[in-house]
Amino acid sequence: MEFKLLGPVRALSGGTAVDVGPRKQRLVLAVLLLEAGRLVDSTGLIRACWLDEPPPTAHRVIHAHLSRLRTALTGHDVALTRHGAGYVLEIDRSLVDAHRFRDLIRRAAVAGTDSERVALLERALGLWHGQPLEDVAAGETRQRLCGGLTEARTTAMQDRWDALLRLGRHRSILDELVTAAGEDPGQQRVTGQLMLALYRAGRAAEALETYRAYRRRLVDDYAIEPSGELRALETAILRGAPGLDAGHPPTGPTPNQLPPAVPGFTGRADALAVLDEVPAGATVVLSGPAGVGKTALAVNWAHRVRDRFPDGRLYVNLRGFDPDGHPVRVAEAMRDVLHALGDPHDRSPSTLNAQTGRYRSLIAGRKMLVLLDNARDAAQVRPLLPATPTATTLVTSRDRLTSLLAVEDACPLALDVLPPGEARSLLSRRLGARRTLAEPAAVATIVEACARLPLALSVAAARARASGFPLATLAAELTGPRGPLDALDGGDPSSDVRAVLASSLTLVSGAAARLFQLFGATAWPELTVAAAASLMDLPSDRVRPLLTELTRTGLLSEHAPGRFTCHALLRRVTQDVLLR
Repeated sequence: MEFKLLGPVRALSGGTAVDVGPRKQRLVLAVLLLEAGRLVDSTGLIRACWLDEPPPTAHRVIHAHLSRLRTALTGHDVALTRHGAGYVLEIDRSLVDAHRFRDLIRRAAVAGTDSERVALLERALGLWHGQPLEDVAAGETRQRLCGGLTEARTTAMQDRWDALLRLGRHRSILDELVTAAGEDPGQQRVTGQLMLALYRAGRAAEALETYRAYRRRLVDDYAIEPSGELRALETAILRGAPGLDAGHPPTGPTPNQLPPAVPGFTGRADALAVLDEVPAGATVVLSGPAGVGKTALAVNWAHRVRDRFPDGRLYVNLRGFDPDGHPVRVAEAMRDVLHALGDPHDRSPSTLNAQTGRYRSLIAGRKMLVLLDNARDAAQVRPLLPATPTATTLVTSRDRLTSLLAVEDACPLALDVLPPGEARSLLSRRLGARRTLAEPAAVATIVEACARLPLALSVAAARARASGFPLATLAAELTGPRGPLDALDGGDPSSDVRAVLASSLTLVSGAAARLFQLFGATAWPELTVAAAASLMDLPSDRVRPLLTELTRTGLLSEHAPGRFTCHALLRRVTQDVLLR
């Protein structure tokens, strides 16, 4: 059975239409297909059908639709199963045109030649036969469910035009570009493509008039000038630059904003292997508790694969969890990014929406890495997502940023403390093999006292290097009556292990902090739902959200279903900070 969502919603079996019910039932099916293989709760299905005004019978109606869909899909290698308050549609995603479309544009982004890229993009665009969910959703509902698909289609069309321009096939797309520019006269990327195609077709005067008309609209409507990239193209056309004829339009700056790679970085082979397999255009959320080495991993990987991103590497520290408690405002981060891409500060758009549009226009079609470090939440990240299949985004955060996984289809990658062998290797790289081999017992004690947390190990290694004392001296201090936290202070908030870990505790609700405090005061190796309910003297259904909150922010990890724990230094911080 095949399913079509990029137009009217249809189910086909052997080319024959299968009746999947009335409009709302087909909308329920479409939502499940868009989230194929992922849990969709009843609330999400109800909101898709009625937005914010569901009837009292909404749950009963949804269950009836699901029951009829289960019957209609029986025998077609599709399984609709219930999990708690939600539902999962198990299906081969290649049978859904929306997922095939996304797969094709991902493949096009890494294609070896422009001819291959054009072929893949044309196959992807050929899957569309109208507006997505055309006969079951409109307005806000369609935008919420399919806005990402519509944007991806626009980007795919423009990527195809770029590839055809590079192949010298400008005449074949002139009419398409004229139509596209007329439909959306504010589109900078299409304006540039049309200018280049007109120039190559011997119509330089029309190319320049296209630029002037675009500039007039920007100045009149928004009081801003075109981007540096478009102005450079106008200048090149005025000069008759030979590079234009060769199919190499001028590009903006090639930013290289990555911080230095962390010296002595070691381990994380599994995580690096996952990152190496990330396709162009993907967004990865690298999450984990404070001090676990998310930034170090991200930056070292970015340096290692920099050749994959010849058009630049953008880096933004969003400071979402800094001990001073002041995350970077999105508008401020956006202005810096625009400046790095060639837009002067004094010509940046004034609103965040306009800035986001400018940013995505400047980065469209470029093979770039965007590293968004230390993100507080999804709202801080979304405007900075490139929305082009040629740019890869890597986000680090203590929060799992679940909504990015759900809405933007980001890939999760969770980090935990280092395995014992990698923790010893980190100390060996920082202190030298001779020194660590000479005191294996002290090394084992330091590794255990630092809970195998990379930040704590790095601070401990720095203290050992600075003092020159035997490692046994440091081991004794870390395990002494005052505990390890006093010894693990690198001299500033970013390297004070106590401050870094404590900053996470300020981000959860009072009830979640209280639960974490009570768990930290016990000698229990792990926390179950029943144990948490007992500690808080609350029913289980009221402590589950608290456990979810603590897990989402990296304070607890769920190492087995319903069983939670945290490393020893976090317990120390709980006792040291929350019980004061």
